[in-house]
Amino acid sequence: MKRAIAALALVLVPATAAANGRFPYANQLVVAPTDPTRLTMRTTYGVLQSFDAGARWLWLCETSIGYGGTLDPAIAVTAEGRLLAGLFGAGVATSSDRGCTFTSDAAPFTGLYVIDLAVDPSNPSRVVAITSSGSAGGTFTVVVGESVDGGATWKQLGAALPPTFNAETIEVAASRKERLYASGSRTGVPSDAGADGEVGPADGSACSTGATITARRGRSPVDLEGGLAAFVSAVDPKDPDRIYVRVSADPKSGSTTDHLLFSPDGGASFTRVAASKGSMLGLALSPDGSKIAYGGPSDGVVVASTKDHVFTAKSAVGARCLTWAAAGLYACSADFPDGFTLGLSKDDGASFAPLYKLAQLSQLECPSGTPTRTLCPREWPATRDKLGIPTPDAGPVDAGPVTPATPPADEGCGCHLGRAAGSSGLVFALLLAVRAARRRR
Repeated sequence: MKRAIAALALVLVPATAAANGRFPYANQLVVAPTDPTRLTMRTTYGVLQSFDAGARWLWLCETSIGYGGTLDPAIAVTAEGRLLAGLFGAGVATSSDRGCTFTSDAAPFTGLYVIDLAVDPSNPSRVVAITSSGSAGGTFTVVVGESVDGGATWKQLGAALPPTFNAETIEVAASRKERLYASGSRTGVPSDAGADGEVGPADGSACSTGATITARRGRSPVDLEGGLAAFVSAVDPKDPDRIYVRVSADPKSGSTTDHLLFSPDGGASFTRVAASKGSMLGLALSPDGSKIAYGGPSDGVVVASTKDHVFTAKSAVGARCLTWAAAGLYACSADFPDGFTLGLSKDDGASFAPLYKLAQLSQLECPSGTPTRTLCPREWPATRDKLGIPTPDAGPVDAGPVTPATPPADEGCGCHLGRAAGSSGLVFALLLAVRAARRRR
C-alpha cells in the first residue's frame, strides 16, 4: 500500500440557506489582540462583529468588504483595531472605522489570492499574509507579505516560494517572532512518488526593512499517513518548535477522517496524536499552551493535555472553528442542531453558553456615504428573512469609537482550514522561518 509523503522545508534567515445558497454557520472567530471584548466572526452570510463580548452582534455584508459568492476570506484584527480580510486580486482589505469603509493595498499581492493572514502574538501591529494563485501549467505565485503598521501598508518578505507550492495556511510563533510556519501542497508530483531528498541552499531577497537576507532551505520527508493536505494550525505559545498540523482526508483513498500530527522539533519529526471521526474543522491551543482542543460535526469538542495528548470527548457541539482565549474556549457551530452559532465554554469544552444565535443580529450604523451605509441596507432584508430575524428588527446599531484596551494574555490559536483549488499530487508542508532585521522603535 502506497503512503502519501509530505516534505517539510526549513528556511532560516537573519436551517435556511444564506444569500449565497450555503447553510448559515460561522467558520472563523478572531478575538482582538488589544481588546478581548471585541469579537469578529466570519460566517457564510457576511462578517459579524461584537464590541461588548458578544452581547450585541453587528452585520457587515460581503459586498462592502469586497468579496462575494462562496469565498471565505481570512480575517484578522490588529493592535490598532484595524479589521483585515484577504481578497482575490486586490490584496488585503483594511478598515480603520470598524467596517464602515474598506481600502485595499494590493502591493505586493497584485493579481494574487491572499489565502491566509496571521497576526504576530508578540507584536499585534505586525501581520503576515500568504498567497496561493494558480497560473498556466499548474504552477503558483506564492509570496509572503508583511505589514508592520497594523495592515496599513505591505511589503514582500523574502523571496517567492517555489512555484509548485500551493499554500494553505501561515502561522507566527508567539515566542519567536522571526519564526513563520506555512503549509500547503506541492503540485506536479506523481501520487506514488517516494520521499523527496533535501533541497540545497538558496538565496532570499529583501525583507520589509530593505536589508538583504540569505536563506537556507531544506526538505525532509513527513508521512501524512494517507492524508491529502497539511495545515499548520497551532504553534505552542512558549516553544516555537512545538507545532500541530491538521491533515485532511484524501477522498480518493475512501477515507472521510482527518488526523492531527505533532512535532516537538520544528518539523524534523512528526507523531500522529489524534484521528477524528469526520472532518476536523476546529483546532486551538489554550493561551498557556497546556491544553489542545479539536472539533468537528462528527466529533464534538475533544480536549487533551499537551503533555500526553490523551484526548477526551468533552461535548457533542459540532465545532466548525475553535478559538481559545483568556475568556475561555469559543466554538463556532450552527443553530441547528446545537442551538447557537457561537458559544463560549469556561470549563474546557464540557459546556457552552450561547453568545450568538441567528436571529440576534443587527446592522452596523455607519456615516452617510460610506460603502457599508450604501451597500449593506440593500442586502439586509434578504439576509434578515433568511436568518429568521423578526420584523421590524432592532435596526442599525452604532459601534461607537475605537478605544483599544490593555493587551490581555495570549489569545490562543485559530484555524484556517480553507483549501485552494488546483493542488494535486504529493503533499508538502513548508516551514518558513524569517528573521527580520532589528528595527529601532
